Amino acid sequence: MTVTVRNIITSMRLMSEFDWQVFFESVSLVDKVLRDGSNFADMDFATRDYYRHAIEDLSRGSKHTEIEVAERALHRSKKARAERTDGQPPDDRRSDPGYYLISH
Repeated sequence: MTVTVRNIITSMRLMSEFDWQVFFESVSLVDKVLRDGSNFADMDFATRDYYRHAIEDLSRGSKHTEIEVAERALHRSKKARAERTDGQPPDDRRSDPGYYLISH
C-alpha cells in the first residue's frame, strides 16, 4: 500500500512540473495551421489562447471544424495582404487572422 501511495505522489509531482502549455501547443493542429501561415508563434500565450477560444466558439456555432475555421481565417488574412495592388501597404489589421476571428 505504501509503495502505491508513494508512486501516486511521485507521479503527481511529475505531472505538476510538466509544462502543459508547451505540450498542448506542440500537438494542437489548430496551432500548426496558424503557425504555418502567420506570425501566430510570435504572439504571447494569452493572445494565442484568445485566438484558440475564438476558433472554438466559431466552430461550435457553425458546421465547420476548428481546423476549417482556422484555415478560413488564415485564407482571408492572406487574401487581404494580396489585395493591395495600388502600391499602398496592406491593412495590417485585415492581414492578421485574429481580425476575422475576434474583431470582424
